[in-house]
Formats: sequence, C-alpha cells, structure tokens
Amino acid sequence: MGAIDVSIGRDLVVQTLIAVGILVAGVFLAGVAARLMQEFGARVVLLGSAHDRDAGRAIESALAAGTRPGPGVVNLIGRTDLPALIGLLAACRTLIAGDSGAMHLAAALGVPVTAIFGPTDERRTAPIGGHAVLTHPVWCRPCFFRDCPIDHRCMTRISEAEVLQSARRRLAAGAEAAAADRGRDEP
Repeated sequence: MGAIDVSIGRDLVVQTLIAVGILVAGVFLAGVAARLMQEFGARVVLLGSAHDRDAGRAIESALAAGTRPGPGVVNLIGRTDLPALIGLLAACRTLIAGDSGAMHLAAALGVPVTAIFGPTDERRTAPIGGHAVLTHPVWCRPCFFRDCPIDHRCMTRISEAEVLQSARRRLAAGAEAAAADRGRDEP
C-alpha cells in the first residue's frame, strides 16, 4: 500500500472531513456526511486505519444508496501515512472524529473539531481549545473498552442531529473567521 501524496488536500479542494474512528458507526456518519454535502457542497474525506475499512464501506454504501448532490466522498481509510494525514487535516474546514490521534492533530492545526467520546474520558483526552465534545451519559462510561460487552450505548445514543448541529456550528464559525481575515487583508 503506497502513501498518498500530501497535495491531495489541495487537489481535491477538501472542505469538510469526516474521520471514521474505531467506535463510530458508519451509517450514523453517513447521514451527517450526506447533509454536509448537500448544505455546504462539501467533499467528505474518510480517514482511519485499515481496521476501519468496514465502517468506511458502510458510509460509502449508505451515501451511494441515495441521491446525494455535491462533490462526493473520498475513502482514504488505511491509505494515508502521517505526513498525508497532516496535509489533509490542514486543508479541511472541520473534522468529525472519535477520540483519536487525528482529532488531536486537527485541533493542533487549528481545524474546528467535533469530538465524539464514548468509552474514553473527555476530561483526560479532549482536544485542546474551543472544540465541541459530544458525550452521552450512561452508567458504564468511561470504560475504555474497544469492544463493548453491551451495545455501545455511549456512542449510539449521541444523535445524528447533535453531530450535525455541532459540525454546522464549526463550519459557520470557520467561515466567519475566514471572512474576518479577508477583511483585514483588504486595504
């Protein structure tokens, strides 16, 4: 498996990036991705390790099942190395991710993040800065289990609407900041 050229972020004009984490349900993010594609004309880039390929395929299948106007989805799950990941994140307007290295990299790069926390503890590992952290209170969290012995209720009870609302806010805040920067650059 070869590395992806870091320039892919610029070539694809990435606007919105969704990372698929180990516990984030694919169909759940497919609905969020579809709405962001429709509302913002976003190109969605799926990232994750080779372990996440099934979740990525579920998102692709769910998006292909309906008519989804917009620039589309690019599945790079299992195909990026660290420099490519950094390049892609730097080119993005927002990131939706579970508690992961990509989440922390995006936050460090100044990319607005919607962080979805399930079995991990946001009090210990939330992204630094003014990023959104979504959780659902259940008696068993944080358990730190990769494989839930129950039903992943800490993740599945975070609604698609909550994630979408957070992503919209991040995109709107980013657009306002970009407009302010453009205003400062004008004579």
